Amino acid sequence: MFGNVSVVDKKERLESVVQEIHRRFGKNSILPATISRSLPKLPTDREVEIRMPTGMLS
Repeated sequence: MFGNVSVVDKKERLESVVQEIHRRFGKNSILPATISRSLPKLPTDREVEIRMPTGMLS
């Protein structure tokens, strides 16, 4: 009731964006950093090229 409205608004917008990313790319598209320790490491050699998707923003 007496909280900072801008902070609450920012958290709500962030949560909305995270939900949209999960809807579009799957529930494991965003994970907490502590979980990343158990994930396999990315290859360090330069033979593998990683491309990020483009054109996702509208």
